[in-house]
Amino acid sequence: MLDELDLLSALAEALLGDMDSSRARETAARAQSLVAAFDVGRKREFALLLRVVDSPLLGLFAGAGGRCFRRASAESRRRRLALLRDSRLPSLRSGYVALHRLLASAHASDPRTWAESGYEGPPEW
Repeated sequence: MLDELDLLSALAEALLGDMDSSRARETAARAQSLVAAFDVGRKREFALLLRVVDSPLLGLFAGAGGRCFRRASAESRRRRLALLRDSRLPSLRSGYVALHRLLASAHASDPRTWAESGYEGPPEW
């Protein structure tokens, strides 16, 4: 069974760069809360996208082995994401963009990220 939080954590680590696993898990949890606001159809599409990303078949097509994304090495994860990003199929490219935007938004919503980037936070009224 697909553990969405584990998969989103692995995706956060792979897509957002140097991030420890606890920070990736927090980012994944924030992403889950964003997904919770999706309508039923979008939630279904997102669940399908996660199954595709985690599929061992995607690893085989990427030349990165037949393991699920969550169990793959960092290099294998990068290859799989590159396959999605550079795919000739618009739906796979769109899936990559959706995952990247979702996780980047979830990461950027963390006040620790603000300080790290030099942003002082929203103004107080």
